[in-house]
Amino acid sequence: MKHLMMIIAVFFALPAFFIFAQDEYPSNSLPDYKQLANDCRSKPGKECCLSSLHEMEDNGFLLAPGETLRDSQCPPGFNPNTLKCPDSLIWCEPPIPVSPSD
Repeated sequence: MKHLMMIIAVFFALPAFFIFAQDEYPSNSLPDYKQLANDCRSKPGKECCLSSLHEMEDNGFLLAPGETLRDSQCPPGFNPNTLKCPDSLIWCEPPIPVSPSD
């Protein structure tokens, strides 16, 4: 009977785990990094743009809507960020967790 209960518990727990343990963003909401790289190559500050793109891609950050850091509208709980150089992309990143002081 215990084994049956365990099997039933696992049967219901696994789907819940996969639903709630997904990545921060659904995979279909991540930007097309290749297209963004092509866009960066046409900008005067292409090195800055490409560096910011690599930062986004390395961390799986979303491209922030808006032309400026002030205008960007990130999802609740996320903060806009950018490199401090011309033509940097603006992305949304989760807040940095604060470690408790000892």
